[in-house]
Amino acid sequence: VEIKKSRKSKNKNKQTFGAWVNHYLAKKNFPLTKDVTEDLKSGIHLIHLVEAVFDMQITKKYHTNPSTEIHKIENVAIALEALQQKNYTFQINSK
Repeated sequence: VEIKKSRKSKNKNKQTFGAWVNHYLAKKNFPLTKDVTEDLKSGIHLIHLVEAVFDMQITKKYHTNPSTEIHKIENVAIALEALQQKNYTFQINSK
């Protein structure tokens, strides 16, 4: 019973977060996510989300069609660097 409840809760959290992400992406006419946990991995939606939520434009060139893992990592790094340049702080947990 606890496992079912936990899985159901995670799915609800994912849906809620996906709706929140899409709300901000839609405000700037960016493409919406279908599966937020998968779509953020390429870094493209993350870059767009940072631009939308923080009302900034990321001018650094990024991989628009990342075909390798390193391209995806570079895209994520670009989004995080933009936040750091605006003095936003965060901690990254590798779990």
